[in-house]
Amino acid sequence: MTVTYNSSTWKLIHADKPLPRRLTSFSVKIDHTQSSFVMIGIIPKCHLTLDTCFNSAGVYMYYANDGTARCSGLGKSTQLPKSTTNSIITVTVDLSTNKIEWTIDNNQIWSTRLDSSYTNNNEYYPCIELRTQNDKVSFI
Repeated sequence: MTVTYNSSTWKLIHADKPLPRRLTSFSVKIDHTQSSFVMIGIIPKCHLTLDTCFNSAGVYMYYANDGTARCSGLGKSTQLPKSTTNSIITVTVDLSTNKIEWTIDNNQIWSTRLDSSYTNNNEYYPCIELRTQNDKVSFI
């Protein structure tokens, strides 16, 4: 699935099916971005109706523009490598052990534990957030 964004405000886009409660992964390729205002991560079912979610509790996102991680609504975290056009970001999640990991072009950049108060009570979905006109990403 390829998504092209044509606005200038943050927009949440999520998968139709939840992640399984076992080790799984998904990858997103940044096909085009002018400013790398692209976020990639997972969202609990309780936030699926939001237009934007990166500062919401239970959400885990990697922000390609400034290379930061957003964890469970806590704002910015560790400084990580940035990613741009043609980067492939892979998110590996294990909801049974509450772990998540991000890689860029097969290089691990960050891993953390998930908040079990959310993972035990919610289904989780792969998601992206886009903000810049003509940003284009593909789930691969």
